[in-house]
This record gives sequence, structure tokens and C-alpha cells, in this order.
Amino acid sequence: MNCERCANPLEEGVVLISSIVHWHDKPTFFLQPRPAFPSATIGRSEYYAFPVPLPAERCPGCGWVFAKSPAPCAHTREPGFIFPFASLRWWSGTGSFQPSVWFALNGKDSAGVECETLLRRGLVISVVDTRAEAARCKACGSVAFLSEKTATVPKGNVTG
Repeated sequence: MNCERCANPLEEGVVLISSIVHWHDKPTFFLQPRPAFPSATIGRSEYYAFPVPLPAERCPGCGWVFAKSPAPCAHTREPGFIFPFASLRWWSGTGSFQPSVWFALNGKDSAGVECETLLRRGLVISVVDTRAEAARCKACGSVAFLSEKTATVPKGNVTG
């Protein structure tokens, strides 16, 4: 599969979500927005002791991360923003992810390997300050977001 943004090959993995992540089509909001990843929420909790793994693909070229939708979809995305309370991390290992007991503090798996940070978030004073550029599919609701990782796109590979 190739990236929707730059047509480079995508890498399979898992986004590790350890807090509620809101979605809104504007960079600020007044009322509580919708969850960005409804399948990765735990009741009314804002922070989770252990992360919820969400299957995803990411582009090493442009830095966009695409949450997989449960059913095939052509994706008609609308621009917007996600607002994570905690860091979003990436794990590209095979098999299921096993977090360490201290994952919420150190971002490591049970073997002591630190997961890559896609969006680094510290102490949240204002949730609006946690925003990151995103896009949501109008049909299936899957969300894509731009990671903070510096993208390295080889010249001649950008198509859009």
C-alpha cells in the first residue's frame, strides 16, 4: 500500500494510545469534541495505565500515520486536528504488543525496548495546546495524523 499524501510505501505497525484523543475540524473548540479513535477509549478515563494498540500504517517519507479502518474504504478525508492528552507512540514489532508495568512513564515494552514517539505530550494545561494536524474519512471515520517525526522524502518521490 502507498501513502495517500506522497505515494511512498507505507510501514505496518501499531499506534499505542494511552489517553483519550479528541477530534475537531477546527484548531480550537468550545464544547467537548468527538473522540478521534472511538475503539481506543476506556470509558470516561482521560489517561490509561496501559496503552490501547490501534493497527495503523505510517509513511516514513512524509510522516503521516493512518489508522486502519475496520472495512475497506476509498477514504474521502476532511482536514482537522487531533488533541491527545498523552504521547502517541509507534510499535512496529511482530505479534501483540506487551507494555511494561511502567509504560505510562517510560514508553517501554515488557522487554525494556522503548517505543518510538509519534507525538510527544507532557503535562497538559490546555488540551487545545496538544493539537496536531489530522484528517478524518467522511465515510468510515478513520483518522490520519501528521507525526512530529521529521520526514525524509527522497527527491522525485513526491506526487501530491
